[in-house]
Amino acid sequence: MRIGNRSAALTFTAAQRDVLLGGLPSSLVPDSRNIARVFDPAIAFLTVRDYRGARAEVTNGPITYFLQEHRFSGRTLRVAGASVTLRSDIQPLVQLAAFDLTAGVARVIDEHRTRVWVGLRWRP
Repeated sequence: MRIGNRSAALTFTAAQRDVLLGGLPSSLVPDSRNIARVFDPAIAFLTVRDYRGARAEVTNGPITYFLQEHRFSGRTLRVAGASVTLRSDIQPLVQLAAFDLTAGVARVIDEHRTRVWVGLRWRP
């Protein structure tokens, strides 16, 4: 749903096979290879089976506020936080590729930990 420069989304994900949970998207790995991935930079990398997840997010300009829940192997991880993404278009005159710069902070509620991240992803 979009109203002005604000948008809201609710996403559900399920998988019975092995899924890699955690981290940010990489510039080195093509998007087509990320089918069995659920990105969440607030969580350390885990390989899980019988995954169920839900994510609610509200985006206002470059800031996204989110609440995410991961369920797998009888375990639940809930994450609440915010991230900022700055996007750059390709700059052919200075030979600079397009990129996304992402920074965020989130609370992993069930582990009582706060995580901070910064990521840079080049786009061809």
